[in-house]
Amino acid sequence: MESDSSKMEAEIYCERRGNGPLLLLITGAMEDAGFYSSTADILAEKFTVVSYDRRCNSRSSGDRSADMTVAQQARDAASVINTMGFDKAIVIGRSGGAIIGLELAVTRPELVDFLIVHEAPVIELLPEPKAQRWRTFVGEIYTKSWREG
Repeated sequence: MESDSSKMEAEIYCERRGNGPLLLLITGAMEDAGFYSSTADILAEKFTVVSYDRRCNSRSSGDRSADMTVAQQARDAASVINTMGFDKAIVIGRSGGAIIGLELAVTRPELVDFLIVHEAPVIELLPEPKAQRWRTFVGEIYTKSWREG
């Protein structure tokens, strides 16, 4: 499926299983749709389970030279919901995917029926100097990802 962003186009790879209410699974930074395969197989008994490779990751395309923003990632998640033919979804996000889920809930609340966040890296809620330590760590991961994919 193609993202609906006017700024940057990307082909977003999706995996869909089952029938029922939409359950959108958003992975963390270094994961792809396959991370949720076993879980998706189980949940597909009661839900339409969709997992996807986030922009510039694994089987999804995108402009690697552009900064990756949470806002863009949330627009991609909204595009996945719409492309799958649903008005709203139960959203589960893990790690960086949790931040994307939170952004989606804030910017497009009409698309989120329920949100579950797991291990959300909400660094800015930490006191200094712990927050700075984690900002540095995330910056190093971003640099490594940008250089090595």
